[in-house]
Amino acid sequence: MMANDMYNDISYRLSVYVREYRATHKLTQAQLAKQIGVTSQMVAKVESGNYNITLANLCDIMAKLNCYINIVFIDK
Repeated sequence: MMANDMYNDISYRLSVYVREYRATHKLTQAQLAKQIGVTSQMVAKVESGNYNITLANLCDIMAKLNCYINIVFIDK
């Protein structure tokens, strides 16, 4: 898998997770943004897959959503 493909996969999975979390908890983008300490514009960009999130931001957001990220490294 090429680096760009991996990035797109991670970005897509994050966008789906955030949208599903928000829907499950019946939150607007603004409410979720306030909960995790970011702007509603950032939530919108994350949900659309158009945000180049840093690992630190990703970990911070996931911790505030009370979940964790499991990363597996696999040799080609």
